[in-house]
Amino acid sequence: MSGQIDLVRFSSLDAYREALAERSEVFTARWLWGEHLEAACRHSGRYQGYCSLCARPAEFSFSAGSGEPVNLREELHCDGCGLSARARVVASLLKTDCPPERGHSIYLTEQTTSLYRFVKQAWSAVIGSEYFEETERDRIQAFMRDSLGLDERLRFEDVTELSFADATLDAIATCDVLEHVPDYRAAATEFARVLKPGGRLILTVPFLDQDQQTLTRARVLEDGQIEHLEEPEYHGDPLDPKGVLAFYHFGWDLLETLRSAGFSSAEWCLPWAPAEGVFSGQWTLLARR
Repeated sequence: MSGQIDLVRFSSLDAYREALAERSEVFTARWLWGEHLEAACRHSGRYQGYCSLCARPAEFSFSAGSGEPVNLREELHCDGCGLSARARVVASLLKTDCPPERGHSIYLTEQTTSLYRFVKQAWSAVIGSEYFEETERDRIQAFMRDSLGLDERLRFEDVTELSFADATLDAIATCDVLEHVPDYRAAATEFARVLKPGGRLILTVPFLDQDQQTLTRARVLEDGQIEHLEEPEYHGDPLDPKGVLAFYHFGWDLLETLRSAGFSSAEWCLPWAPAEGVFSGQWTLLARR
């Protein structure tokens, strides 16, 4: 258990497939609950539950009436903390492993999001950053101030060459960033380098749960040009209306990449907490330095 969230852990694709075979009814029921969530709600676009981050009953909102299944990952925003289901899972895992009262040093590979604002308010030693061109600093700084109420200097970090000293951080949370990094293996090595022994990495990315191998969608050639191997896929970014190119959809081999980079353990995990608006498909990777 992680707080109020049930966390099922898998160290390999074989282990996941074995669990699917042994508990097929459970996994199917959980999937169906999420697929038909809108029909089960008393009020359209609102799901009643409890937010352990806010420590109170909460209402989780989602777009309704489209006829499509609810986006269980990016919606279900809490009316208290404002976080989506994905962000609440990450914050809950941070809270469990690095309780705010213990003064842990935490790094988020984001600084212009509601998740960063929440973590910054709850923990005393938090660093966030963005990857940007210097010419964009003033615009992004204004976004932080006007949209998030954050009055602090924007920090630049390249996750393939972090500025932190060795073994200085207790935890790193990186949410849907690694798929946009052409050399993600270098980023994995850097995460391991800057974490203290026993430090925790919490990571979310697009995940192909039935595939062992990571899918390379695009790559950077020696001359700096981008070669697309799949139909270009751009993910939404509040800082860039054009979106950000996804280079990868990850498979189970990301676990071995992290182990080879210096992590003592790495697991894909499936959180489940319907009372907290956390349903199936919220794949999260947990690794220990």
